[in-house]
Amino acid sequence: MTAPSITTHRWYYSHSSTLRSIYVLRYLLFAGGVAVAGALVQRSLASTQKPALGLLVGLVVGMVVFVGQLRHAFAPRLALSQEALYLMKRGRISRLPWKSVREVGREGNCILLRLSEPLSWESAKAVPDIRLNAGRLGSTAARLYSDLQALAGDARLREKLPSDAELRSRFEKG
Repeated sequence: MTAPSITTHRWYYSHSSTLRSIYVLRYLLFAGGVAVAGALVQRSLASTQKPALGLLVGLVVGMVVFVGQLRHAFAPRLALSQEALYLMKRGRISRLPWKSVREVGREGNCILLRLSEPLSWESAKAVPDIRLNAGRLGSTAARLYSDLQALAGDARLREKLPSDAELRSRFEKG
């Protein structure tokens, strides 16, 4: 007699805080490199021993040029509760009830949530389906697809997820 297989589903999808920190450090290192280059340029052109202006200008230019590095540090997060999916992005929280998800599909690295009726999600415009990029949520497409497909199709599996009240209390704390 074999033991029944117990499948656990993640309730939270996000990059780790370590990876987020790496993106921020990378941004600061790149901007700092441009600051040093600015200081070297000022020192070679003005023959000054204290190239503070070149350092400051280089830092500002580096921070503007490499601001795209921060895009990945603030990637969205997905939380799953018994009643809904929550997408948290830049301080905004969008809620999508499970009953609104008609079907879960996959297109490459994107997960497609086909809705039973168009809903407003992250914008004022109602959409018939929602695309989730698994890589930006700290998961593989296969794992996210299988978890969402199983959870969308079986309410009993969702009973193992945190309740909406538990998620709201976690959002307020963090």
